[in-house]
Amino acid sequence: MNKGNIIRSVCRGCHGGCGVLVRVEEGRVTEVKGDPQGPINQGRICIKGKMAPFLAHHPNRLTTPLRRTTQGWKEISWDEALGEISERFLAIRERWGAEALVLGYGTGRDNEAFIYRFANLFGTPNVLTAGHMCYGPRIATGIAMCGNLPVVDYRGRPQCVILWGANPVVSHPDEYKGFYLVDSIREGTRLIVVDPRRIPLAERA
Repeated sequence: MNKGNIIRSVCRGCHGGCGVLVRVEEGRVTEVKGDPQGPINQGRICIKGKMAPFLAHHPNRLTTPLRRTTQGWKEISWDEALGEISERFLAIRERWGAEALVLGYGTGRDNEAFIYRFANLFGTPNVLTAGHMCYGPRIATGIAMCGNLPVVDYRGRPQCVILWGANPVVSHPDEYKGFYLVDSIREGTRLIVVDPRRIPLAERA
């Protein structure tokens, strides 16, 4: 990465927070690589992080607020959008009470504090986080199937790992944990793969 301006940053493709090096040329992000000094990923990066330049500059990316009209979507200013949203929120609170509002958001936990702060100021206790939609069901399923939530300690260098219909290198609630699994395999962890597909990890089993 010797061309352009290199900026050290953090990937927000999931809530892992992997360290990244971002190349910026003429005001555009052109490349994202793993930061060797990143304590979580140690220079590695998954496909979500690699695709950041494509997502940032995709021609269909929304860059301004849109209002739906009978003629279709119309661009409006941020001041206009925020003003209209606040008016409607206040109208909801006045007519039905603050608890009529439910706030929800997905992964990327860096904005969680702001969502809760807004909910506090508005007066609603109804906030749905990624945990309610992701971690909560994971716990319920784990209890139903195993009697508890199974937590895999890839960093603890387990003697044996069984992957039953799972591919943590490609898909995992916390993508960076796939890096730790690969490290464990390299250091001698025995791997058993049960999968109808011949995934790359099966070659190491």
